[in-house]
Parts: sequence; structure tokens; C-alpha cells
Amino acid sequence: MTDLNLNLEQLNQKLHNLENRLNSLEQSRELEKHPNPIKNGVQITGALEIPEVQKLSLSTQKLVEIYQDVPQLLTSYAIEVTLTADSYRGNTNGEIFLERSGNTNYWIIAQDNCNYWLLPKKNLKINIHKLKSLKSLFRFSEQPLENITEFTLIKPALVSLLPNGQQWKLERLGILFLSNGSQSAQLQSALELTNQERERLQTSLEEFNQNYQKSQSQIEQLTQQISQLQQQFFQLTAQKEQELLSLLKTKFEIFQQQIQQTEEERRELLTEFKQLYEEHQQMQLDIKQLILPEVKQVENNLKQETNENLDISETIIQPEEPKYPNDLSNNLREIAQNLTIPADTSAASVSNSASWESVKLLQTLIGHTEAVQALAISSDNQILISASFDKLIKLWKLNTGKEIGRLTGYSRFNCIAISQNQQMLVAGSDENSITIWNLFTTQKTTFTGHSDWIRSIAISPDSQTLVSGSRDNTIKIWNLQTGEFLRTLSGHTGAVLALAISPDGQTFASGSADHSIKIWNLHTGQLFYTLNRHSSQILSLAISPDGQTLASGSSDNTIKLWNLNTGELQNTLVGHSGRIWSVAISPNGQTLASGSEDKTIKLWKLTTGEPLCTLTEHSKEVYEVAFSSSDSNLSSSDVGLILVSGSRDHTIKIWKSV
Repeated sequence: MTDLNLNLEQLNQKLHNLENRLNSLEQSRELEKHPNPIKNGVQITGALEIPEVQKLSLSTQKLVEIYQDVPQLLTSYAIEVTLTADSYRGNTNGEIFLERSGNTNYWIIAQDNCNYWLLPKKNLKINIHKLKSLKSLFRFSEQPLENITEFTLIKPALVSLLPNGQQWKLERLGILFLSNGSQSAQLQSALELTNQERERLQTSLEEFNQNYQKSQSQIEQLTQQISQLQQQFFQLTAQKEQELLSLLKTKFEIFQQQIQQTEEERRELLTEFKQLYEEHQQMQLDIKQLILPEVKQVENNLKQETNENLDISETIIQPEEPKYPNDLSNNLREIAQNLTIPADTSAASVSNSASWESVKLLQTLIGHTEAVQALAISSDNQILISASFDKLIKLWKLNTGKEIGRLTGYSRFNCIAISQNQQMLVAGSDENSITIWNLFTTQKTTFTGHSDWIRSIAISPDSQTLVSGSRDNTIKIWNLQTGEFLRTLSGHTGAVLALAISPDGQTFASGSADHSIKIWNLHTGQLFYTLNRHSSQILSLAISPDGQTLASGSSDNTIKLWNLNTGELQNTLVGHSGRIWSVAISPNGQTLASGSEDKTIKLWKLTTGEPLCTLTEHSKEVYEVAFSSSDSNLSSSDVGLILVSGSRDHTIKIWKSV
């Protein structure tokens, strides 16, 4: 019994010593004082697995093209990786390593040839911290960091898979082009054009090689035929010998000429391909210099030389019917004779009897060969002016529908206006310029300053000020009488598609492709406020005769009515199934007309938004609607206000309320 107790005490002592040893080991491990520490050790749980990687059978150039155009096609093949912590801190002796991660900035794409390419994620947002990792993986030109917003991949970086299957080592830097938005778009456009030309020439070269191989095959067949003929020749009699020799010689010379011609064509094509390739390389080197301004300057110089040499910027077309004077000045004088000094056309003098609940089509004017884009009516209601994509401005007698004159130019007209005093006819075109014809003196003037198409114009009620809106996102204000440029208003981020000046000439509204409407002081250029309730681009604007209501038509298929003084949204008119290309308010301020992409014209009660009627006689989109201020110059049977409309069906229709 004593021996048993002694053994138990010894066993307990050993257990106690073992517990102390284990506690010591745990404390040493926590304090990194283990007698035999393992530096940089990791705990492995489970077997090392190298996941299967999907590989693409694509060239590097094709990979870059897919990445630029449709990067979503690469997502199922991409391995998401990021810099290891030691690589980011620079603790890897100059070598760069990447590893798999859930929160990543980079993709790795594997090719069939066992190459691994590293690319930035397409939605990577560049900031000062990400530039540090980008510089360790890609080469790019130095630019001010605050100007960098986008990147374009020129060449991916090359990496190699480490034996552990979870990390990659950088073998060769990639190439990125860092830029702001406009530079990136211009680079991308130039590269796409160059790639298209290169692909076209490559296709031509491949077709030529096929034809060349076919010719070689024909030569081989001919050689075999010659050999056969030579065998037959030795079997022929002496009488046939000379004839066969002559025939063989002729065929051989023909084929020899064909071979020589084919070889020359091949050399020329190879020379052209080499030249284009060198030009492509040079374009990539010089693309950051952005030569577009120089190209535009050359175009302007060529246009100026053409105007000086040919003087065809405006001509009078002389069809069989009607007959026009040979001289433009005489034509304008004849037009001016149809105009009268305008009387008071204020809203108070306009009849309020026209309700527009019932409408009659008076006549359809045919003469344009393209879409009728814009309309204007002289303040005395005698002359209707139309502008079309056929590069013509036509002048019509409103009460008869007879064409009385026309003007033409180099490009299509987008907008027109005639001053209240009926002296100035103004047109904006795709030539980035504004043309003004003085109908009393026949003098023509051109305003230049915009850098893109003129999309909208408006003239103040006193005929002194011209406002123009352009696809260059700016508004310019001019003195219409002297031609003096007054100021440029910037604020819109899209093309300025619509303008309207208040009847008192103090304020004006501008509508843009950026979905906004801005209200400005006409004389100072001060911005009063911005309206942002439309969900798409603003295509048309109109202000009521009392200056209280602003109507806007949009690509969101709606018309909105605003309090011009406060900016308060008063009503939204819904009924069209397409874009609202044009809105107009009747001179008595009671009726709103709208022309739409859905081929219809709708008339509404302005104060309540109640729909009055729908006109469906046009066969294509209705681009413009306009009211006349009176019908005193029309025939006595056509009592009631007049509405005119222009359409993509090439016609102008004249309507009256019944």
C-alpha cells in the first residue's frame, strides 16, 4: 500500500511538471521566446490546392481590344488579384508579387501558351494611392496627378505563376495611357480608326496571298502541262514541231507576264502595308498632341479659299416654276417688297375667339427634298420661312402658299429666325457659323465663334440682340445690328438645343442635352436658376406672351409648364408616345401646340393642360410648329388663327382653327 501511494505521488508530480512545461511553452510562443522559434511560419489547415484556371486562345492585341470594347466578356476568365502587403511596402528587394484577394484592383488572364497577363480592372477609379501600385506594375507618361481621371490600356503586364499556385511574380511592366476624359476619348477614337484601317489592309493582304498562292498553283499546273507537252513534242513529227514550239512560247510568255504583274502588285501592296504600319506607329506616338485643332483650321482655310474662288455660299436656284431673278440682291429686294413695317402685335391685339378644339388643314406645301427642320413667320404674317436638311431656306407667301424665294449654302440648316422689325433673317447651320441676311439692304454677314454645330437661335423683341446655342455646350450673345460679339455663357454640360427670350427682352431660357433648363439675364449673362425635373434632353422651349409661363418639350415624351418668375413646376402634360421636338404658344396665350416624334401634333389648353385635339396628317416626325399672330392677311374665308408645321416627310402644312 505504501509503494502504491508513492507511485501515485510520483505520477502526480510528473503531471504537474508537464502542465508547467506546457504553460511555459504557451507563454514563450506568445512572447516569441520559444527555444526553437520558426520565423515567418504559417499555419496550414488542409492540403495545398492549385485551382484550375480557364485559359483563352487569343493574341495579346485581341485581348487588349476586347478589354477596351467589351470587358465583361473577360470576367469569367479573370483571376482577381492584388499586391501582397510586402510588395506594396517595398520589402521584396525590388521584386513585385501579387496574390488572390476578394477586394482587388487587378485581373490576371491566362493564355493557351501559358502566359499570364495582368490588367487593371476596367472600373478601377484612379486616386493617389492607386497610382503608387500602378507605377510598380505599368509604365506611363508623367502628368499632373489632379488631371488624371481615366486610363487606356496599351499593353498588359506579364506575370508568372509561382509553384504555390496562389501567387504571381511580375516579369515585365505593362503600358498605360493616363488622361482626362476628352484626351482618352480622342485617343480611343484615333486608335479605333487606325485599327480598322490596319484590319482592312490585313484582309486585303490575306486575299492577295490567297490569289498569289492560287497563281503559284496555276504555274505548277502550267509547268506540268509544259512537261507533258514537251514529252508529246518529241513524239510529234517534224511538221508539227515548229507549231508546238510557237504555241508553247506564246503561253509561257503570257504566264510569265502574269507572274511579273502579280509580283509587282504584291510588292506594291507590301509597301503600302509597311507605310500604313509606320504611320500607325507614328500616330500612337503623336496622339497626345491632339491634332484636331489643326485639322479644323485647315478646313476653315479651305472653305475660305473656296468662298473666294467660287463664291457659291449662297445662290438663287432657278427652277422652271417659279422663276427667280438671276441676282441674289434682286431676289432679296423682291422678298423685302412683300414685307411691311410691322404693326403692334402684342397679345392684347390678338383675337381670343380661336379655341383650337376643331382644326382644318388649309394646304400642304411641297418643295423641300429633305426634312423640314425649322420654321419662322414674319411679324406682319405675310411671309413663311422654312429651313431644311436639303441645305435650302425657302420663303413662301403665307396666304397663298406660293414660293417667292430661296437661299442655299454648303451645309444643312438647323434653326432660323426673323427679327421683329423684319429686317434680319438669321440661320444656324452645321458649319459652326451663323448667317444673317439683311432683307432691306441685301447684305449678308457671318458670325463665327462657336466650335461646333449651331443648334438654336433666338432674337430679342427689340431686334437688337441675337442669342445662339451650339453643340459645343456654350451660349453666345451678339449685337445683331452691329455684329459685335458681347459674351459667352458657360454652364451647360451638353449641347444647347433650345432657346427662348421673354417678351420684355429681359430674360431668356436655354434647354440642353444635359437634361436641364437654365434661366439667364439677357443683358448681363447672370444665371438666375436651373430647372432639373426632366429625365432626358430638352429639345424645345416657348414663353407665353405675358411672360409668366415657360413650356419645355423633352426626349422623355413629356411637356412641362413652369412659372418663369419663380421656377415652380406648374403642370406636366402627358400624351405623346415619342420625343417632343417642338412647342409653341398661341399669341393670345391660351393654346399650346406640340410636335412629336410620334408623327402627331397635339393642341392643349395652356392654363389647365387639357388636351384639345390631335392632328395626324403628317406621315413622319413633326420637327417644328409655329403660330401666326393674326390672320388678317389670309383670305376672308379663313377666319381664325393659323398654325404651321414642318416634318421629316419633307412637307409643310398650314392649319386653322374652326
